[in-house]
Formats: sequence, C-alpha cells, structure tokens
Amino acid sequence: MAMDLGISKENPKRIESAIKYSLIIASNNGNSCVIYENLVKFVSDLLEIDARQIEEEIIDLKATENIFLEEREEKEWIYLNNFYIAEKNIADKLIALNETKNIKKIKNFKLELEKVEKKQDIILSEEQRGAIKAVNDNNVCIITGGPRYW
Repeated sequence: MAMDLGISKENPKRIESAIKYSLIIASNNGNSCVIYENLVKFVSDLLEIDARQIEEEIIDLKATENIFLEEREEKEWIYLNNFYIAEKNIADKLIALNETKNIKKIKNFKLELEKVEKKQDIILSEEQRGAIKAVNDNNVCIITGGPRYW
C-alpha cells in the first residue's frame, strides 16, 4: 500500500510503522514483547528490506521512547513502551501484594475445609485442595486450568 502511494521500501516511516505493527500483532497473540532478532527477521521479511535498516529504526524508536528494550534470559526483548509500562506496573503491584502480611489466612485450614466439604456435600480432589491451600497460604497465587468433569 505504501509503495502504491509512492513511498519507497526504505522509507523510515514505513519501517517504523512495520515495527510497531509487528509488535501489535504479537500482542494480539498474547505476547507483550518479542525477541529482538525475531522482530528484525519478521519485519525484514515483511518489507523485503535489509535488517540493518530495521535496526536503525529500532534505535530511533528507542530514543523517542516508543519502544523499550530489555535484556533478559541472555536475550534482548522489545516492547511497545505502553506494554512495558503496563507489565512493570502489574509486576510492581504483585510484588507489593506478595510482601504484605497475609491477613486472610484461615487457622486450622484442613479442619475448616473438611467442614465446608461436608456442609456443601462435595469432595474435592487433592489438586483442588492444594489450590485452595495455596490461596490460603499466599497473598499472590496463580491457578491455571479449567474444571474437570468426571
């Protein structure tokens, strides 16, 4: 489309837009960031241009704080700046919550859980009991997986 409008393949705005577009596509797939090399290859293939030109635009986008680069797990990761800020805020809040005193912990947990099972006429699996215990013992707990139907 850009070439139909007379914009060259190497136009910096075209490359910048492709970088941002690629990061948005990654976010639509559940990824708030991508590995640097993977982004460069994807954009290079998308625009059919040299990786060096993409890397120059990445430097400019970083300088203007449109993107954020992070070194992690011996790889360089790229975020759209808004996604980085959101992830950092969530992480900071989870850390603060985890470091707070657990005021909701139920004493005699096993006995109390047995009372609830009896009163509700349910039998929890060991996995379910473990998940409930984790919630009781921790301020932050992530439980994955859906219900099982037997």
